[in-house]
Amino acid sequence: MGMHKHLCTPENVVYAMHEYYRAGHSIRETAARFGVSPHGIHKAFKRHGLHIRSKQHGLIIHNSLDSEIRAMYADYQSGMTQREIGDKYHLSKSAVHKRFKARRLPQRQGNRRAA
Repeated sequence: MGMHKHLCTPENVVYAMHEYYRAGHSIRETAARFGVSPHGIHKAFKRHGLHIRSKQHGLIIHNSLDSEIRAMYADYQSGMTQREIGDKYHLSKSAVHKRFKARRLPQRQGNRRAA
């Protein structure tokens, strides 16, 4: 009874929780799904050396991101400018920038082409 679930989480469950988390779910969503406290999730991931997203980058690409944004960002990572991406997808440069910013996707300094 008074034992905390996060103290006795089996290794296979920890890895299942981490896969769920890596698919884009938050720590809280993962905790609720597996019946463990958010603190327990953090401890289990740290104990097993598993990556935990920082809050600043918590919204970087994940499975629920629609395919067009994913394709736009792939173009950006390949070196296209936001203006070129906007032309390709019939959007303004500003609209492209706002979509990336809203999802906290890292952007190049000065929006220059990748070297």
